[in-house]
Amino acid sequence: MTKPKQEVLSVFLRDEYSFDNFYSGANSPVVHGVKRWANEDGNWFIYLCGQPGSGRSHLLQAACREREAHHQKAIYLPFSELVCLSPDMLVGLEEVGFVCVDDVDAIAGNRAWEEALFHLYNRLLDSGGRLLVAGNAQPSEIDFGIADLQSRLNSAVRYSLQSADDDEKKLLLKLRAQNRGFVLGDEVLQYIIGRANRETSALIEVLEQIDKSSLESKRKVTVPFVRSVMQW
Repeated sequence: MTKPKQEVLSVFLRDEYSFDNFYSGANSPVVHGVKRWANEDGNWFIYLCGQPGSGRSHLLQAACREREAHHQKAIYLPFSELVCLSPDMLVGLEEVGFVCVDDVDAIAGNRAWEEALFHLYNRLLDSGGRLLVAGNAQPSEIDFGIADLQSRLNSAVRYSLQSADDDEKKLLLKLRAQNRGFVLGDEVLQYIIGRANRETSALIEVLEQIDKSSLESKRKVTVPFVRSVMQW
Protein backbone atom coordinates (compact mmCIF):
# COMPACT_ATOMS: atom_id res chain seq x y z
CA MET A 1 0.00 0.00 0.00
CA THR A 2 1.37 3.41 -0.95
CA LYS A 3 2.02 6.13 1.59
CA PRO A 4 -0.40 8.59 -0.11
CA LYS A 5 -3.23 6.05 0.32
CA GLN A 6 -2.40 5.69 4.02
CA GLU A 7 -2.44 9.45 4.46
CA VAL A 8 -5.79 9.86 2.69
CA LEU A 9 -7.51 7.16 4.73
CA SER A 10 -6.02 8.22 8.08
CA VAL A 11 -8.04 11.45 8.06
CA PHE A 12 -11.16 9.50 9.02
CA LEU A 13 -9.80 8.57 12.46
CA ARG A 14 -10.94 10.85 15.27
CA ASP A 15 -8.29 11.40 17.93
CA GLU A 16 -10.71 11.32 20.84
CA TYR A 17 -12.19 7.88 20.11
CA SER A 18 -10.74 5.24 22.42
CA PHE A 19 -11.88 2.33 24.55
CA ASP A 20 -11.25 4.39 27.69
CA ASN A 21 -13.92 6.97 26.87
CA PHE A 22 -16.53 4.55 25.51
CA TYR A 23 -19.38 4.06 27.98
CA SER A 24 -20.01 0.31 27.79
CA GLY A 25 -23.14 -0.19 29.92
CA ALA A 26 -25.08 -3.16 28.56
CA ASN A 27 -22.60 -3.40 25.68
CA SER A 28 -19.68 -4.58 27.84
CA PRO A 29 -19.50 -8.01 26.09
CA VAL A 30 -19.30 -6.26 22.71
CA VAL A 31 -16.52 -3.95 23.87
CA HIS A 32 -14.65 -6.90 25.33
CA GLY A 33 -14.92 -8.78 22.02
CA VAL A 34 -13.65 -5.83 19.97
CA LYS A 35 -10.77 -5.30 22.42
CA ARG A 36 -9.77 -8.94 22.05
CA TRP A 37 -9.85 -8.58 18.27
CA ALA A 38 -7.61 -5.51 18.44
CA ASN A 39 -5.15 -7.40 20.62
CA GLU A 40 -4.90 -10.41 18.29
CA ASP A 41 -7.07 -12.60 20.49
CA GLY A 42 -10.19 -14.56 19.54
CA ASN A 43 -11.63 -14.84 16.05
CA TRP A 44 -9.94 -12.99 13.20
CA PHE A 45 -13.27 -11.83 11.72
CA ILE A 46 -16.00 -9.89 13.57
CA TYR A 47 -19.24 -8.32 12.36
CA LEU A 48 -20.69 -5.51 14.49
CA CYS A 49 -24.34 -4.55 14.04
CA GLY A 50 -25.55 -1.22 15.37
CA GLN A 51 -27.75 1.68 14.37
CA PRO A 52 -26.20 5.11 13.69
CA GLY A 53 -25.39 6.71 17.02
CA SER A 54 -24.98 3.36 18.78
CA GLY A 55 -21.22 3.85 19.14
CA ARG A 56 -20.12 1.37 16.48
CA SER A 57 -17.90 3.90 14.67
CA HIS A 58 -16.35 4.84 18.01
CA LEU A 59 -15.50 1.18 18.69
CA LEU A 60 -14.00 0.58 15.26
CA GLN A 61 -11.79 3.64 15.57
CA ALA A 62 -10.89 2.71 19.15
CA ALA A 63 -9.68 -0.65 17.80
CA CYS A 64 -7.41 1.18 15.35
CA ARG A 65 -6.09 3.42 18.14
CA GLU A 66 -5.39 0.32 20.23
CA ARG A 67 -3.23 -1.05 17.43
CA GLU A 68 -1.41 2.26 17.04
CA ALA A 69 -0.71 2.32 20.79
CA HIS A 70 1.23 -0.90 20.24
CA HIS A 71 3.01 0.59 17.22
CA GLN A 72 1.06 -1.66 14.86
CA LYS A 73 -0.74 -0.80 11.63
CA ALA A 74 -4.53 -0.61 11.34
CA ILE A 75 -6.91 1.19 9.02
CA TYR A 76 -10.47 2.53 9.35
CA LEU A 77 -12.69 2.58 6.24
CA PRO A 78 -16.05 4.41 6.49
CA PHE A 79 -17.71 3.10 3.31
CA SER A 80 -20.44 5.74 3.41
CA GLU A 81 -17.73 8.34 2.72
CA LEU A 82 -15.62 6.21 0.37
CA VAL A 83 -18.23 4.65 -1.91
CA CYS A 84 -18.05 7.64 -4.27
CA LEU A 85 -14.38 6.81 -4.90
CA SER A 86 -12.76 3.88 -6.69
CA PRO A 87 -12.86 0.52 -4.90
CA ASP A 88 -9.29 0.05 -6.09
CA MET A 89 -8.27 1.71 -2.82
CA LEU A 90 -8.87 -1.65 -1.13
CA VAL A 91 -6.11 -3.26 -3.18
CA GLY A 92 -3.09 -4.05 -1.02
CA LEU A 93 -4.75 -3.34 2.35
CA GLU A 94 -3.99 -6.89 3.46
CA GLU A 95 -0.46 -5.53 4.02
CA VAL A 96 -1.88 -3.46 6.89
CA GLY A 97 -3.15 -6.61 8.59
CA PHE A 98 -5.92 -5.03 10.70
CA VAL A 99 -8.81 -3.58 8.68
CA CYS A 100 -11.97 -1.95 10.12
CA VAL A 101 -14.85 -1.46 7.65
CA ASP A 102 -17.72 0.79 8.75
CA ASP A 103 -21.11 1.35 7.04
CA VAL A 104 -20.83 -1.81 4.94
CA ASP A 105 -24.49 -1.46 3.93
CA ALA A 106 -23.47 1.68 1.96
CA ILE A 107 -22.01 -0.52 -0.80
CA ALA A 108 -24.97 -2.94 -1.07
CA GLY A 109 -25.88 -3.27 -4.74
CA ASN A 110 -22.64 -1.68 -5.92
CA ARG A 111 -21.04 -4.59 -7.79
CA ALA A 112 -17.54 -3.12 -8.01
CA TRP A 113 -17.33 -2.31 -4.31
CA GLU A 114 -18.85 -5.62 -3.28
CA GLU A 115 -16.29 -7.50 -5.37
CA ALA A 116 -13.46 -5.40 -3.92
CA LEU A 117 -14.54 -6.19 -0.35
CA PHE A 118 -14.99 -9.87 -1.17
CA HIS A 119 -11.46 -10.08 -2.56
CA LEU A 120 -10.04 -8.13 0.39
CA TYR A 121 -11.69 -10.64 2.73
CA ASN A 122 -10.01 -13.51 0.88
CA ARG A 123 -6.61 -11.82 0.87
CA LEU A 124 -6.80 -11.10 4.61
CA LEU A 125 -7.81 -14.70 5.26
CA ASP A 126 -4.86 -15.99 3.22
CA SER A 127 -2.36 -13.58 4.80
CA GLY A 128 -3.43 -14.11 8.41
CA GLY A 129 -4.87 -10.62 8.76
CA ARG A 130 -7.89 -9.51 10.79
CA LEU A 131 -11.16 -7.93 9.64
CA LEU A 132 -13.78 -6.00 11.62
CA VAL A 133 -16.93 -5.02 9.70
CA ALA A 134 -19.88 -2.94 10.93
CA GLY A 135 -23.29 -2.11 9.49
CA ASN A 136 -26.78 -0.90 10.34
CA ALA A 137 -28.21 -4.43 10.13
CA GLN A 138 -27.16 -8.05 10.16
CA PRO A 139 -25.59 -9.29 6.88
CA SER A 140 -28.65 -11.44 6.05
CA GLU A 141 -30.83 -8.29 6.20
CA ILE A 142 -28.71 -6.29 3.74
CA ASP A 143 -29.40 -6.58 -0.01
CA PHE A 144 -25.96 -7.51 -1.29
CA GLY A 145 -25.79 -8.50 -4.94
CA ILE A 146 -22.96 -10.99 -4.45
CA ALA A 147 -24.20 -14.00 -2.51
CA ASP A 148 -20.66 -15.12 -1.67
CA LEU A 149 -19.96 -11.79 0.05
CA GLN A 150 -23.13 -12.09 2.13
CA SER A 151 -22.12 -15.64 3.03
CA ARG A 152 -18.67 -14.51 4.17
CA LEU A 153 -20.16 -11.73 6.32
CA ASN A 154 -22.63 -14.19 7.84
CA SER A 155 -19.71 -16.41 8.85
CA ALA A 156 -18.26 -13.75 11.17
CA VAL A 157 -18.51 -13.73 14.95
CA ARG A 158 -21.40 -11.30 15.27
CA TYR A 159 -22.21 -8.73 17.96
CA SER A 160 -25.17 -6.37 18.25
CA LEU A 161 -24.87 -3.01 20.00
CA GLN A 162 -27.79 -1.99 22.19
CA SER A 163 -28.83 1.64 21.99
CA ALA A 164 -28.32 3.60 25.20
CA ASP A 165 -31.32 4.91 27.15
CA ASP A 166 -31.42 8.48 28.47
CA ASP A 167 -29.78 7.58 31.80
CA GLU A 168 -26.92 5.84 30.00
CA LYS A 169 -26.51 8.82 27.67
CA LYS A 170 -26.17 11.08 30.72
CA LEU A 171 -23.45 8.80 32.08
CA LEU A 172 -21.74 8.82 28.70
CA LEU A 173 -21.75 12.63 28.58
CA LYS A 174 -20.51 12.83 32.17
CA LEU A 175 -17.63 10.48 31.35
CA ARG A 176 -16.68 12.37 28.20
CA ALA A 177 -16.81 15.69 30.09
CA GLN A 178 -14.54 14.29 32.83
CA ASN A 179 -12.06 13.15 30.19
CA ARG A 180 -12.06 16.70 28.85
CA GLY A 181 -11.41 18.14 32.30
CA PHE A 182 -14.75 19.64 33.30
CA VAL A 183 -17.86 18.61 35.22
CA LEU A 184 -21.43 18.34 33.96
CA GLY A 185 -23.87 18.64 36.83
CA ASP A 186 -27.13 16.69 36.91
CA GLU A 187 -29.21 19.78 36.14
CA VAL A 188 -27.09 20.56 33.07
CA LEU A 189 -27.22 16.94 31.90
CA GLN A 190 -31.02 16.87 32.19
CA TYR A 191 -31.25 20.16 30.31
CA ILE A 192 -29.09 18.85 27.44
CA ILE A 193 -30.95 15.52 27.18
CA GLY A 194 -34.27 17.33 27.21
CA ARG A 195 -33.42 19.62 24.31
CA ALA A 196 -30.72 18.08 22.11
CA ASN A 197 -31.03 15.50 19.37
CA ARG A 198 -30.81 12.24 21.36
CA GLU A 199 -28.51 10.43 18.92
CA THR A 200 -25.22 9.76 20.68
CA SER A 201 -23.16 11.40 17.94
CA ALA A 202 -25.31 14.55 18.13
CA LEU A 203 -24.98 14.67 21.93
CA ILE A 204 -21.20 14.42 21.66
CA GLU A 205 -21.17 17.29 19.17
CA VAL A 206 -23.13 19.37 21.68
CA LEU A 207 -20.60 18.47 24.37
CA GLU A 208 -17.70 19.47 22.12
CA GLN A 209 -19.33 22.83 21.35
CA ILE A 210 -19.99 23.52 25.05
CA ASP A 211 -16.42 22.56 25.97
CA LYS A 212 -14.94 24.81 23.27
CA SER A 213 -17.09 27.78 24.29
CA SER A 214 -16.34 27.24 27.99
CA LEU A 215 -12.59 27.22 27.35
CA GLU A 216 -12.76 30.33 25.17
CA SER A 217 -14.93 32.32 27.58
CA LYS A 218 -13.46 30.80 30.75
CA ARG A 219 -17.00 30.35 32.07
CA LYS A 220 -18.39 27.51 34.16
CA VAL A 221 -20.80 25.13 32.43
CA THR A 222 -24.23 25.93 33.80
CA VAL A 223 -27.75 25.74 32.37
CA PRO A 224 -27.80 29.46 31.43
CA PHE A 225 -24.38 29.06 29.78
CA VAL A 226 -25.51 26.01 27.76
CA ARG A 227 -28.73 27.83 26.79
CA SER A 228 -26.67 30.75 25.51
CA VAL A 229 -24.14 28.61 23.61
CA MET A 230 -26.70 26.32 21.98
CA GLN A 231 -29.34 29.06 21.54
CA TRP A 232 -32.08 26.84 22.96
